[in-house]
Amino acid sequence: MRRAERRAAPEPARVPSGDRPTYPSDEGLS
Repeated sequence: MRRAERRAAPEPARVPSGDRPTYPSDEGLS
């Protein structure tokens, strides 16, 4: 359960970066 919670946090932040053009700076800055 702890692994799913840690992966769910960093995953949604990176998924919207490429899937949605709303966080294009997030991926470029990271």
